[in-house]
Amino acid sequence: MTQPLSAESTTPADDLNANAGRQATDQATEYDASIFAWTTLTFDDGSSMQIPPQPSLRQLDDDCLAAYDQLIVEAESYDREDIELPERTIKDDEGNEMTLPAETKKGPYRQPYHKGGVLLSPPFEVQEVKAAIGPEQYEFLRSKTINGRRAGAGDVRRIWNESGLRLMERQKRDSKSADGAGDLAPVAAPDSQ
Repeated sequence: MTQPLSAESTTPADDLNANAGRQATDQATEYDASIFAWTTLTFDDGSSMQIPPQPSLRQLDDDCLAAYDQLIVEAESYDREDIELPERTIKDDEGNEMTLPAETKKGPYRQPYHKGGVLLSPPFEVQEVKAAIGPEQYEFLRSKTINGRRAGAGDVRRIWNESGLRLMERQKRDSKSADGAGDLAPVAAPDSQ
């Protein structure tokens, strides 16, 4: 009789779900049909590296995901322009007037990014790529060339942007998407009532 698996006796090889995320990513990469697929970036010398999906998809190496999350938390402290809203009068649904007091709200982040009035260095976009691929892979990237120029964060971000564009195009064509080009046809009335 087979004993049920317990937490003590389960190994990653026994647990079919242990590597499900990686298996899905590998399958997506194999078929190049998903925004979750890793992309190969090839350099002038013939060497290459794997670029993970856009970090917001949360498919990064564990250490890279932790570094990316820390960067996002840090970015919350970047300088933002204040938006001054004067006192104003509005009407509710029933036509009653209400006066809202003047207030100051945080506006968009100052571009390029600043912290404490000082320009961020290296730029956020570089820090984002470095966090997503890890410092060792970033150094490897910077040691290579693509079409005769030094490789960098822009090459990784280009891959992410192209993947995002493919996703938007797919959503436009996908009849199952809420805003897809082809909505489902209405269901015919039943033959008998």
